[in-house]
Amino acid sequence: MKSVIEILEQKYQTQCKPGSLCACPYCNKHTMRLKRDGSIARCFHPMCGKLITENTGKPSLRNSIHDALTNVFRDFHNEIAKDCDARRYLLERHVHPAVIEHGPIGAVPNYYDCTSTFAHVITDAVKDEGGFVAELKDSRDNLQGMLRGGYLALFYSDAAGRFTGIKFRKPFAKDFTHFKPLSYAGAFGHTMFPNEDSDDREHDLIVVEGEFNQLTLQSTCARHAELAGKDAAQGFVYAVATGSANGADCHSIFKLCPKPTLNPDNDDAGATLLTDLTARGAVWTFKTPAPHKDADEFLNSFPTAQNAHAALRALIKSREHVAFNGPQHRNDPHRLARFYLECNHCDDGRQIHTWAGAIWLWASEGFSAPEQAEIDGVLTCSTKDKFDSDTSEDLKRADDKKRNSEAEKNSSREGDDWIDCKREECVDVNDADSEHN
Repeated sequence: MKSVIEILEQKYQTQCKPGSLCACPYCNKHTMRLKRDGSIARCFHPMCGKLITENTGKPSLRNSIHDALTNVFRDFHNEIAKDCDARRYLLERHVHPAVIEHGPIGAVPNYYDCTSTFAHVITDAVKDEGGFVAELKDSRDNLQGMLRGGYLALFYSDAAGRFTGIKFRKPFAKDFTHFKPLSYAGAFGHTMFPNEDSDDREHDLIVVEGEFNQLTLQSTCARHAELAGKDAAQGFVYAVATGSANGADCHSIFKLCPKPTLNPDNDDAGATLLTDLTARGAVWTFKTPAPHKDADEFLNSFPTAQNAHAALRALIKSREHVAFNGPQHRNDPHRLARFYLECNHCDDGRQIHTWAGAIWLWASEGFSAPEQAEIDGVLTCSTKDKFDSDTSEDLKRADDKKRNSEAEKNSSREGDDWIDCKREECVDVNDADSEHN
């Protein structure tokens, strides 16, 4: 498989060093950045957002959908830049213009035809003799049937920032439809914070339920940045909406951050979302004060953005730890070890990459270290290493190791300043020589 650097050079005739900016082969703006580990190249121009990975160009239904939805987004995002009902509706809901400009938001043009936007991906699929052409055509037809001119379009993405679906909403009404062509939904809004290498991306993802909770949160931070004399986009924070408590894509959430901070709605759906997330891993959580139902209602209740921002900082500072609670795994140590490895994280945010690490977690949960023969009989995976003396020593130490105290779990760096510094370290996309810190 070719690396991203090789794909850029051979397919797009573009040279880019890890951690630096280069010309985007799709929009020709100097706004594409290659991550420092060389795994992803992404254009941060709000009208493009194209992503290049090692799988770029590899024929599959998922890649074809990603490409087609990227073209749809470009058309819909151009439409919401105009004076239309969808834009007026967002402004009436106090969404900041910068959020509309940079967010994965669009409006459906009147009489929009999906045929042209899907044409090239269908042609490529036929050329590569992909066995998914019929499914691709069905997705095109399903999307076409959902389109209503003037509707607001909210684009969902996977953890890598590739579009996975669209939620449509009639402006000034609660009329929803959701185009979901893939087996996973993705999440909404995390692509607004582009600092790929910031430590905040690993620890301080804010998870809310509804899309307008996310949009209002970003708008509050944008207005606060303006009051401080900064560009509105510098105020954006690392935040995402699940879109729904039922069927939330928890896997994508934990791929974005090993221990996210959840702000659930004050209702049964919010409780369901908390249960679903903690079934996969530990989270931080804070609730919106009563009588407000959610973050959108709470933040818009303040007379100024400065007051709302101060209240948000105080809530984040008071967040509480909620431990992992995977009931189907607690009484089965083999499944627990597999589960930890599959999720690639553990309660306190440490990464797990080997079976030895998963077994270490198993023992730290309070189970006794298994016999070597039992390990060899249970663990079968392409990443499995031989359990040599080092691993046995790990298991022995794990037997004696106790879980961190609740005080250590709840200890975290002070939370009252991090929300202010999100975009200050980000690259200026107009500076060709700048790099993310």
